Amino acid sequence: TVTAAYYATEHENEFVQDPLNTGFGEQFGKRTVEGLEFGLVGKITDKWNITAGIQTMETEVEEGSGTGSNAEGAVTRWSPELSATFWTTYKLTEKLTLGGGARYTGEQIRSNAPGADFSTQNMPKIPEYWVTDAYGTYSLTDKVSLQLNVYNLFDEDYISVLNNGGSRLIMGASRSATLTASVKF
Repeated sequence: TVTAAYYATEHENEFVQDPLNTGFGEQFGKRTVEGLEFGLVGKITDKWNITAGIQTMETEVEEGSGTGSNAEGAVTRWSPELSATFWTTYKLTEKLTLGGGARYTGEQIRSNAPGADFSTQNMPKIPEYWVTDAYGTYSLTDKVSLQLNVYNLFDEDYISVLNNGGSRLIMGASRSATLTASVKF
């Protein structure tokens, strides 16, 4: 199955912090977000499945006020222009299935306001990153199975969240694993 979608949103009169007087807020003009999303889900063989997706996103302040991220022509902060995902599973035997996948998030910037001086900002960008996961499931009986998920398989260091000022961040989860037992009634 192949899917494609176009999306567009428009936000008017958002309430934001006044960049010139941080103790106050203001409402400002119009911000738009639009993009394309493509997906693919299917079987290569009876034992091999894939799922993939890619998304593009463009954001812009069309009617702005002030400076920085509220300035006309700026992008919405921390919005990647490109993100993607790919996942595959393969049934090795009647009881054992293995799988893996990767997630990509493109570079995210704090502001690209015309004339923005990145040298004065705490952290103007979140670098792009890839994270890879793996999983395996084993059926002990028709009603009992075990599943092992390994997240961030290669223990990639990446920034998951950065505050608007660029001074506080949350790192992405380091490698971790879960083992789950499932019982069907």
